Amino acid sequence: MTMKFDIPEDVVFTVHEPEIFNEDKQFPEWYCWDIPDLIATLEYKGTTAEIRTCGEMKICAPEGAVIRYSNAFADYDIKTDSDITAAIESGEWYYDMNNWFEVWVGEFGYDDAPIADDMTNAIEIAIRYLKKETE
Repeated sequence: MTMKFDIPEDVVFTVHEPEIFNEDKQFPEWYCWDIPDLIATLEYKGTTAEIRTCGEMKICAPEGAVIRYSNAFADYDIKTDSDITAAIESGEWYYDMNNWFEVWVGEFGYDDAPIADDMTNAIEIAIRYLKKETE
């Protein structure tokens, strides 16, 4: 699988949900509740950063349906981030609650972790903090 992420050669990137992880699914909505919250790790010089999903998701869909788990998108033929964006922009779908990515590294975790709205941003944050932690 080819990823568009810019990961330095000296950083080890491990995906913990390879069956659903791909470049078209960068939004945290794909990694909600029905799978473990640890999505990926990055390791640099013996220090590990964890990318985790946090928060509850509640997307209101047409006819009163509510999406709370990522596997429910299949019922609406939603397969990519672009599909989610199009559904929201249509005005027929809206967020009542959303989830996000947190980056746990070093002293950060649980209450004070940096947050990200997509996987590219989470990876960039993780690399920045890993490099800072090991300097």
